[in-house]
Amino acid sequence: VLLFAANLVVTDVSIRGVEGGESGIDLQVLLKLAIYTASFIFAIMFAWREKLTGLIFWGLAYVLILTASAAWTLSPLVTLGGAYVLWAQLLLSLAFAAHIRRFAGMMLVWKTAVWAIFIKVLGSWVVFAISPSAALLDINPAIQTANEWAIPRFGGFLGPNGMGLNAALMGSLALIFSTRTMGRTRLMYRAVFALAVVTIVATQSRTALVAFF
Repeated sequence: VLLFAANLVVTDVSIRGVEGGESGIDLQVLLKLAIYTASFIFAIMFAWREKLTGLIFWGLAYVLILTASAAWTLSPLVTLGGAYVLWAQLLLSLAFAAHIRRFAGMMLVWKTAVWAIFIKVLGSWVVFAISPSAALLDINPAIQTANEWAIPRFGGFLGPNGMGLNAALMGSLALIFSTRTMGRTRLMYRAVFALAVVTIVATQSRTALVAFF
């Protein structure tokens, strides 16, 4: 569950800033690499212990196809890195599905997803409160023309579209769980739902809005 949450948190997060994009090895890359490697090792150990040979076979077959594409790509190292990440996450997902088969187990997965995404969204708003320019991106081109008052889009650590889609998933799950809980827990999920709505509006992401509804 912790590895699942860690993958949700770090996969699409960028702490280099909205004007980044340069490739290279830094703390962010090393952190993601450590989480992906831990996921890969855990999935292989679980599959071996439970004798899930099919999981290993299909995982290997899939990653071989991805790895082969490095032969004709413009950036072989980037392609190989992406193949490794997808391999690790695929095997972790298959191992997770094989391990958690009961309804209660799946509820734990979705609750973990809510709070993992909440960390990203709340962290982005904290960054916005400290340095607004670090969390805002360009004005939405769909409303930029003839609208001098147009507000820049909120992107945080993920960019507007990524942030919007994360908020849509978080809000949908929080709304469901708010109907299945009582007391303070229900209030917490309602607060998360409200944060999701505000975030979607701030990102100005039409895709996220459609996904939310």
